[in-house]
Amino acid sequence: MKSDMSMILNHHLKLDKKKWLALAISYMALLIYVSIKPADLNETPSVTQQVAHNLLHVPAYAVLTYLLVQCFTALNRKTAIYAFMISFLFGVLNEFLQSFVPSRMASVSDMGLNAIGAGLMILIIQKTSEGQELK
Repeated sequence: MKSDMSMILNHHLKLDKKKWLALAISYMALLIYVSIKPADLNETPSVTQQVAHNLLHVPAYAVLTYLLVQCFTALNRKTAIYAFMISFLFGVLNEFLQSFVPSRMASVSDMGLNAIGAGLMILIIQKTSEGQELK
């Protein structure tokens, strides 16, 4: 079943599966671009800035998961698992790539926040899909 949000976006944006896929891939490229930018070594972020930066992983990977779900034909448990796993594995890859950038490092906690964002989006989609559980 399509969620209300999905139907609204599909109606207004008139996107087919190929366009959703192109959008998801473009978004992934943006996430990589942002992740592999070297940090400014002259500026030490405050604790608040670090926490805010880390928490941005949650909505970033929620959006990625939503875009990936839209690439599939039907919304079911298998689709949700695929979208979650692609998001999670992409997050792991992104952290791995970050480990090669001077002044950046890979973080297991960031991977966890990525997974939380992906999982939350699956729950949101499930709850907005006409009240039916994913089968």
